Amino acid sequence: MVEKVTLVWMNGPSQCDWLHLPRFPVEIGCNFFADVRPVDHICCYDTRMKPHIDHKPNITYWCQNGQRSQGWQEVTYTNIENPENSGMMAIKLAINLGYSNIRVVGCDWGVRDESVFESRYDNLNPGKKYDNHSLSLLRQWAKFADIKFLSKHPIDVPVPLVSDLERV
Repeated sequence: MVEKVTLVWMNGPSQCDWLHLPRFPVEIGCNFFADVRPVDHICCYDTRMKPHIDHKPNITYWCQNGQRSQGWQEVTYTNIENPENSGMMAIKLAINLGYSNIRVVGCDWGVRDESVFESRYDNLNPGKKYDNHSLSLLRQWAKFADIKFLSKHPIDVPVPLVSDLERV
């Protein structure tokens, strides 16, 4: 496993609290995040959104299992590991790429249901972005990688939560 820390950007409104972070060697964003900050990888779980995401140079674009198409690689996982959303798929991508230290920002589970990109989604009924399956996957993946969420407020995750980068 690579010992470098990688940063995963979820799309909760709290991502704005962390945009000042220095650039990590490898960063993974979700959906339209490359419009906000340069990243190395973009994950898009919802296949309906793929045509709406503009491809930028030097970024690898990832979609869910079985949905590979021109300009899109697929994140591989078992059926039981189906990540069910772009943020969880980005964490799985980090694991697949060999990262053992994964930091996650922009997760507002249990606090807010909306995404900063909600108006750009084809989702007429935005709602909760996670469920018990997501929490179970995090517990399972945390056995193989050091996954920590950065947040300035309590969120619903079953892995360590830190409030500043110095404590990771």
